[in-house]
Amino acid sequence: MSTLSQWIGMGGSALMLAHLLAWVTRPMSRSRSFNLAVLVVGMLAALIPFGEVSAAKLVWSSLGYLSIPTLALLLHRTRRLLTGRILLSRGDLFNLHAGILVFSVWFFPLAAGVGFYDPWSHGLQPLALLLVLTALGVLGLRYHLVPHVCVLLVAVLAWQFRLFQSANLWPYLCDPFLGFAALFYMLSRLGMLVFRKVTGRAESVSDLQPEPASESST
Repeated sequence: MSTLSQWIGMGGSALMLAHLLAWVTRPMSRSRSFNLAVLVVGMLAALIPFGEVSAAKLVWSSLGYLSIPTLALLLHRTRRLLTGRILLSRGDLFNLHAGILVFSVWFFPLAAGVGFYDPWSHGLQPLALLLVLTALGVLGLRYHLVPHVCVLLVAVLAWQFRLFQSANLWPYLCDPFLGFAALFYMLSRLGMLVFRKVTGRAESVSDLQPEPASESST
């Protein structure tokens, strides 16, 4: 296993754990300096071995590599916490998580053996999958979704160089954590809608999808 692969595996798991800590301490967050301190402490705590293994290595060995889209979302969240700037608007994030959730509900049960169709096998002989990704890339460029296309491109390049030590394309494109994160995001938006309905702050279901945020939003 190459050093780069190890850093991707350990670093991705450490960043995920750091963001879990940032979410837990979110009510105490008052500044970007506080967010930076939480992320740094979280990553250091995840990487420092306690006993024989570190928390990051334990998560990595249990869950495997985080996919490229998951790493991209974590980096996007990191950028927002540290700078207040976002690459994707809140509306784009809503649509993205909704699509991920629908895909996860379809894909992961089938990949786990529920049913007669196994989409996982297409990752080993990925000609059809690459054609689908190419079509999605063209559509993404057509609708100016450049960040989405770049993530797909990086995922294919990572697969080409076998950065995750896997010949299957799927681990580079998705992972269970991505599906759970999308589910949590959508439930949080639904919870916000219910709260606004109860408190009389919302007038329609369209409030579930927020307006695009400005670059200066925090």
